[in-house]
Amino acid sequence: YCEQVLDCAKVMADTFISNGISILTNGTENHTVCLNLSSFNLTGKELSSMLSECDLYTNCNSIPNETKGYLQTSGLRIGTQRMLP
Repeated sequence: YCEQVLDCAKVMADTFISNGISILTNGTENHTVCLNLSSFNLTGKELSSMLSECDLYTNCNSIPNETKGYLQTSGLRIGTQRMLP
């Protein structure tokens, strides 16, 4: 199960990267992926709220050199542990 969770996170990170969405660490080595939303007109808080309406639970995270503040953030953290049965 743990290997599946890690594999899922790596595939998800690679998919975001290949679609032009920046990942803070250019990939992942654990069960989470942190998106850098600074190039979008959207905060981590806004996207997290939208995704929760679809029953996808994430949380907003600050990124290095954050410009939006700790309540809005330019990052979004997604965990993959709940994506598998």
